[in-house]
Amino acid sequence: MITKEQLHDLIANQAEVEDNHGRRVGVIGRMFFDESSGDLEWVTVQTGLYPGHETYIPLRGAAVDQESTPPRLKVDFGKGLIEDAPMMAEERISHLEHHLSSAQQSQLHAYYRFDTHGSDK
Repeated sequence: MITKEQLHDLIANQAEVEDNHGRRVGVIGRMFFDESSGDLEWVTVQTGLYPGHETYIPLRGAAVDQESTPPRLKVDFGKGLIEDAPMMAEERISHLEHHLSSAQQSQLHAYYRFDTHGSDK
């Protein structure tokens, strides 16, 4: 499981995010926590040509590639799926940590095809 500290380091170093086929998706942006459990559940990646365009990616199945220089985040989803994910407005907790509501998480779970318990369909 990826720790909050690992994500802080990746964000501070503007780490690259790779999809499940090894393709560059973008630069890691921010981290988000599950509303009920407080667990890390989402990160954003800066995608596209326009600054500030961030897409949400579940951390399920993600790993930090410590052997690459610099380290990068490898996610378990394809680039096309990530780039087409719905946009969300969130509550800011701190500079790097943010919060999504239950409704927003449900919308993202449906998009990434997770059931209400967070397991894959």
